[in-house]
Amino acid sequence: MTTFARLLTFIPALYLAVGTPKPIGETNRVYTPAVDRETTNAMKAADSGLVALDAVGFQHVAERCTRQARRVVRYHAIIGAHGTPIDVKLLETSGEAACDIAVLDALRVSKWKPCTKAKGCDVNGYLSLGSAEHRRENSTELTFERVLQVARGKTIDAKKRVEKVRDEACDEQLRVLARRILGRWDDDAKTYYSKTPQALESTCIDTDELKRLLQREVDATRVYVEVRVDADGRPVRASVTGGTEDKQLKDAIVHSLMQKRYVPAKENDHYVDATLTVECRIEVR
Repeated sequence: MTTFARLLTFIPALYLAVGTPKPIGETNRVYTPAVDRETTNAMKAADSGLVALDAVGFQHVAERCTRQARRVVRYHAIIGAHGTPIDVKLLETSGEAACDIAVLDALRVSKWKPCTKAKGCDVNGYLSLGSAEHRRENSTELTFERVLQVARGKTIDAKKRVEKVRDEACDEQLRVLARRILGRWDDDAKTYYSKTPQALESTCIDTDELKRLLQREVDATRVYVEVRVDADGRPVRASVTGGTEDKQLKDAIVHSLMQKRYVPAKENDHYVDATLTVECRIEVR
């Protein structure tokens, strides 16, 4: 007979079904357990291959598996004489590499019933990740556009989600985007407002790149550029309005600014096209 384990209270809706260990080559009958909304501090799996789920390991599963992951994964384990997994693999994955790795790591460190067979025991099972609301939003995977959507949403947790991007995103551009948005956040309205777009970078063009393009020195100067930014934060056009008459320098600055992304202006509930004036401090030695 098969059974399932209920996880700790801090990991809701994470369930496991395992088969009683059988010699290698035989097939275990497994099932997907029904959702039991009660949780317990003790993890039990009587008469099954898995004795206890590792709490830390499955906390990592809850942290790594996002709402976009498939709800159920299927695994196969070979258990040795001391209850140590000899091999664990996924037969049906979650669709997310980080989630799959976390599941495998958790299964490897969990306690299994010792196998009495010399060649090891086969255990097949299903792991349910629970419904989407019990899993995290994958902030580190959010796109530029998705962060803007979150900032516009006016949901109760919108600010916390943007703060999570600021603190945890792997992409530095997304972290800066989140900081710019939070800098003009309206707590009462639960959203971001700005009459003008915002630059993500403090420099208009990398000095080394400018030196490579010009092949000469440039005295310290300030160049002013107007950049038209659309509602998606993409530059539509840019033109130098003052500071230099050097065409080669102007072209280099304009080209650089047109390759960047910006935080779009936002009025009422919509992002809008607007113009940003950028001050570029230039000096090449």
